[in-house]
Amino acid sequence: MPNVPYHHPPTATRRQAILLPALLALLLMPAARAQDTDHGFAYNWQPGTAWVFERRDTTTTLDTHRIIARHDYEVRIWCLAADSEQALVLLELRTTDTGTPDQTRGVLLQVTPAGRPNAPAGVARRVPALAPALELLPALPLPVQHTRYWRAPPNDTGLSWECRGQGPDPTRADAIRVAFELNQPPALKQLNPIEHAGSFWFDHTLKHITGLQSTRSDPRANTRTDTVARWVNTLEHGPAWAMRRAAEAEIYLRSIRHENYLLAQVLNQPDQFERTTHAIDQLWAGFASDVDSRAMSPFERIAAGQRQLLRESRSKLQTRAALGQRWLNQPARLWTLTDPAGNQLISEHVRVGVTVEFFWAADQPDSVRALDAFRQLHAHLHRGPITFIAYNLDINPARAQQALALCHDRFTHIVAGPLQLAAPLPELPIVRVVDAAGIVRGLWLGWQPNYQSAATLAADLADYQPP
Repeated sequence: MPNVPYHHPPTATRRQAILLPALLALLLMPAARAQDTDHGFAYNWQPGTAWVFERRDTTTTLDTHRIIARHDYEVRIWCLAADSEQALVLLELRTTDTGTPDQTRGVLLQVTPAGRPNAPAGVARRVPALAPALELLPALPLPVQHTRYWRAPPNDTGLSWECRGQGPDPTRADAIRVAFELNQPPALKQLNPIEHAGSFWFDHTLKHITGLQSTRSDPRANTRTDTVARWVNTLEHGPAWAMRRAAEAEIYLRSIRHENYLLAQVLNQPDQFERTTHAIDQLWAGFASDVDSRAMSPFERIAAGQRQLLRESRSKLQTRAALGQRWLNQPARLWTLTDPAGNQLISEHVRVGVTVEFFWAADQPDSVRALDAFRQLHAHLHRGPITFIAYNLDINPARAQQALALCHDRFTHIVAGPLQLAAPLPELPIVRVVDAAGIVRGLWLGWQPNYQSAATLAADLADYQPP
């Protein structure tokens, strides 16, 4: 029986010893102050401070305007370390819905004074779950950009925004109103016709936003979500407190990366499900015991939230394990399907050599975003002896044809709705690697910013060295 490795986070007495050199350099540098620019748009990062916001999302139907959901959040944006170029920022998101237990989630980012985030290795796939917090840290114009209009590059959730400065707001002292809207390429917008726009108010004295209002409309889901958020206060704990929390942040990152490994084991070793999930729970229990609860560390709440999330996700993880049991190290299912042009294809003729397969549906935003990651994977390996196949699982034939008409790729697209009807996949997107003998050797579920592990496995099986 294979062992599932478990590494207990270092004890409190060893915190300072495990700080990465880059993080230590951040800690020893002066605080990141707003850069001297003509327009004054820049965050002022001070280690040990947290900007606290309240946020409410109200979802109604587009046709009848009936309220179908309401969610309340508290968002804390912590600065744990900073230099003149970037800050180590912890986003803390706590649900405060009436009648439901609080749940806290967190993510660590490196953020510039202009609000450009970058997730450390192993963290990016967790950023979308913190979208309600990340939205309160909008990208500001760079010193070389005009304040009347700027476009922010895609953040770690894969979203890009267009912003337009509206000038001072007479109802809010020292605040500049900025209108923003989701920027999507035309083809992606046709696949995912979501409209998301609103305004935020940036305070030139406080050097952060003080309010946000937005509306997100999804015609396919027949929903509209209205968001109102406001800055409540700022918590201040000082640089010494921040240094101790930054040490905990490094342990937290190590725990996140180890949890990623264990979650992969749910798929790769489904017969070890109970052992693996117990190891995940103990990982976060160990991390919680290493956090200084007397110092009001946000990581104490986040550790408790991770254990709660594990309990709530048990059914989903069991479903993943069942899929791994059914697919991994088993022959890939044979099929006879059609391509977008209506030509009949047989799996034995399409799967040539090592094959990387992608399962997606156009009515799922995560699938649409993952399609870009699959394209990057193809671009990395397309010169090798590796076949790429994308299966569109939209059950509605018209919807499938509409989506595939927008896909102009050099790999094979398959109209695979019949597969979903015959044996529904519980979660999308999915990437899997099939060897030359037709055996499934690797499996990845859910959106990821890239599928480097799949690329490595496919290249190894094909004995191919990418350029």
